[in-house]
Amino acid sequence: MESGRRSEFDIESFMSITYREPKSFLALSVLYDDNNWGDKTIHRDHIFPESRFEYLKMAEIGLGTQYEVYQNICNKIANLELLTQQENLEKLNKPFDEWIMSRDVSFKKRHLIPENAELWKFENFEQFIEEREKLIADRLDTVFEATAK
Repeated sequence: MESGRRSEFDIESFMSITYREPKSFLALSVLYDDNNWGDKTIHRDHIFPESRFEYLKMAEIGLGTQYEVYQNICNKIANLELLTQQENLEKLNKPFDEWIMSRDVSFKKRHLIPENAELWKFENFEQFIEEREKLIADRLDTVFEATAK
């Protein structure tokens, strides 16, 4: 990597990390400024709950044709975040667009949640992932610049 800037390969490699990979927790921790969690229990969490990606549930709401596309991206790092145990229990399979409304602006900023509320709807999941990947890439630029100094 030149001058602390990420290459396209770096970002593609980072974005290809998935939920079930052991390094996903470490990769996610790079995105957070305050990684001094001390005695807190931290969970890797699907932003859009994994339970929403079942074919029958998607078909019920008219998204059956999107099943394969959504399945291919539901475990990507762009759909993952780190939450405290308490936050994860509060969220527990709630639809993302409902749950995120209970969070303040600083939470959304910390977790790199796109500001456009339309993207919080399940039917816009693919666009949410695209926008969050851009926010993650910007965050990685910041991290890499800081470590290069």
